[in-house]
Amino acid sequence: MAYYESPPAQSLLAKMPAYTAAVTPKLGALLPALEADLEAAFCEEIGCETVKRAPATTSSP
Repeated sequence: MAYYESPPAQSLLAKMPAYTAAVTPKLGALLPALEADLEAAFCEEIGCETVKRAPATTSSP
């Protein structure tokens, strides 16, 4: 495709590995809290008897 040969696309493709490496650990730190929130919302919706909540984590920028 011609787009991937364009300068903007080449620039994006060159930056993508570093971006992915920087973002992946931060997303991993957020997932337990997100999973707990989704589970709690789901349980509220269907009426679960008990909900285990993971402790919220914070990440610094």
